[in-house]
Amino acid sequence: FYTTSRQPGHVEANFLLGKLNYEKLDFKNAQKYLNKTIKIEKAKNNILYTASSKKILNNIRILSKLPIKFPVARYIGTKDIINRSEFAYLIVKELLNNNLPKPGKNKKINDLPDNLYKDSIIKAVNAGILELNQKNQFLPEKEITRIQFARVILNIHLLKTGDRNFGTQYSTVKSPMKDIRGSNPSFVPIMFALENKFFQLDKDQNFNSHKKVSGIEALKIVTKAKELLKLTMNK
Repeated sequence: FYTTSRQPGHVEANFLLGKLNYEKLDFKNAQKYLNKTIKIEKAKNNILYTASSKKILNNIRILSKLPIKFPVARYIGTKDIINRSEFAYLIVKELLNNNLPKPGKNKKINDLPDNLYKDSIIKAVNAGILELNQKNQFLPEKEITRIQFARVILNIHLLKTGDRNFGTQYSTVKSPMKDIRGSNPSFVPIMFALENKFFQLDKDQNFNSHKKVSGIEALKIVTKAKELLKLTMNK
């Protein structure tokens, strides 16, 4: 692999090296190889890796600007899709900085992974921020969707503000989405997410609740949520 990557014009090897360095958070070398990939493809009039290279380069620009506290959170930002373990880490460490409500009692988790996300999962579950299923399973590898993200951020906002009447302002609002009606239980968290610019409607004017969330998208939401929580706590 490393031999072929040194051959002039070897597009795939340069792209893979760029992607590998991106995942290792070595942004300088990632940019070098990805820019080289784009340059070679333009010369060959081929665009197989150009779009992917540009997407990663754009993510690097975003990651470089976001005020991320923990290196692990920055690594999660390189993932195409995040799972519940990674989500728990972002919420507990990056968003709440371990400042969670005190749990009534510790809950038994039947599928707790023994990895660097373990502590965050335990804290998120015991604080009631993330739930277990009926079999007391956390499902750590299950991917996070837009509606799940929106619900959790809204619940944290309500925990911080104590606003029990939240949502009444949407009772007479006409839904701006084609796929979610105002009577849908997901309407309030989605409207909260849209108004605070955590998410935007897709080009088809649908929210697409079950669309998976990428790492870079999750970090952008967490950054916005940090500012929101500061504002609401200072009121």
